[in-house]
Amino acid sequence: LIGVMGQRLVRRVCQKCKVETELPPQYAERAKKLFPDLRPIQYIGQGCPACNNTGYKGRTAVAEVLVVNDEMRRLIQKEASTYELDRAARKNGMISMFQDGLYKVLNGETTIEEVLAIIGEEEE
Repeated sequence: LIGVMGQRLVRRVCQKCKVETELPPQYAERAKKLFPDLRPIQYIGQGCPACNNTGYKGRTAVAEVLVVNDEMRRLIQKEASTYELDRAARKNGMISMFQDGLYKVLNGETTIEEVLAIIGEEEE
């Protein structure tokens, strides 16, 4: 086993009718910690003929990739808990699906509401 990938599709904000809006405070704080070079904002689609007044047009993937290195392999063999595996993966630089989703929110690709509906919330 070399790695594991997981992905979900989230709706993409319509580029024709998107407007900038504030990110809810709890997610703005997390965004500042994870992505200090990006402004903690989001874009929402107001609805237009291009998106059938939904505010969304198309989909984009939100993904995470777990690279199975020697440490992960050892933990898997000893049947470590999900918590232990997650801690080791993050220590080794894995970006979670939620983090990838938040990055896409900050880049105007989707909304925090869409990420939460499809992926759910993640503990810090």
